[in-house]
Amino acid sequence: FQSVWYFEEMRHYLILREYLKAFDAEPDFTTLDEFDTELKEAPWESTLAMHWCGELRLGRWYLQWSKEAPEPVLKQVYKLIAEDEFRHAQAYEEFMERALEKDPSVMLPFANATKWMLVNPQGDKHPTTFAEGSEDGQSVTDRIEGYAVMQELIQQSVPEHVEASLQTRVLKTLSRLSGTTLETRSDLVRLTLSLQANAAAPAPVSSTPSV
Repeated sequence: FQSVWYFEEMRHYLILREYLKAFDAEPDFTTLDEFDTELKEAPWESTLAMHWCGELRLGRWYLQWSKEAPEPVLKQVYKLIAEDEFRHAQAYEEFMERALEKDPSVMLPFANATKWMLVNPQGDKHPTTFAEGSEDGQSVTDRIEGYAVMQELIQQSVPEHVEASLQTRVLKTLSRLSGTTLETRSDLVRLTLSLQANAAAPAPVSSTPSV
């Protein structure tokens, strides 16, 4: 899966790069070393759930842009990228299911990470936006000229119903995985609190007398 995922993500980058070449707008790749950074390690459970939500969100963004792109080649490019992102999300969901079968306690970090991804959807949700742990106190995106403007344009291009569809999809899946009906973010918060309480509760003492 990692090999296929990496290939397809690089394909997204390369085709968009070729498209920019057509308009003499290819980025200056001699400056890429300026953006190298060591990202802080994170628990695999939270990382998995974060990427699951992220791929679902990106798929919806690209699908929306494919509907609105005025140029036919770019319209098709966005559509194909969206299909890749949705397929990646499906794979992550299957990994989450396997993890829960082995250890049901991972539902807590899955729920917490998902809650964070759904709250404040206007904010950027990617490790490259985190300044914590960097030597100069800046995130990767802090070093990209015009990034804030690009982020604002992205948010303006994504209607509210697109984000709403993401929340509906995520809550429906978490309902199935957790065995709890989740219809709102408040329901998700209550689930995380319940899981935290259960995780903190002391293990029951066996009443079986020792021999």
